[in-house]
Amino acid sequence: MRGERKEAEQLVRYLENLVDVVSAKIIDRDAAVTRELALVKLKPNPKTRLEIMHLANVFRSSVVHISDESIIIEIVGDSEKIDAFIGLARRYGLKEVTRTGMTALPREGSATSNEKGVHL
Repeated sequence: MRGERKEAEQLVRYLENLVDVVSAKIIDRDAAVTRELALVKLKPNPKTRLEIMHLANVFRSSVVHISDESIIIEIVGDSEKIDAFIGLARRYGLKEVTRTGMTALPREGSATSNEKGVHL
């Protein structure tokens, strides 16, 4: 999440009470590796199929399914990269999008995280 420290601490307390959650931590974005995964389903036509595959290649994403009715692209990166891909993909008949939301792990030996004391 993005927000104030107090809101983040409240969210951590809530998450730690969920049965399937082992632990939740506040991590400074600058001291972490963050990623998001999206699956984007497009409706190709014979003329745009190669353009879609080229767009996927430019974004270093993968074609994970292809049929006459659809192409599904898997894209991983920061939220801005995924937003940019989706924006460009709209012209190719965007059918569906699913996103994981951001996930993160702290960088090892990061002076930033140790100095700021942001890990709980």
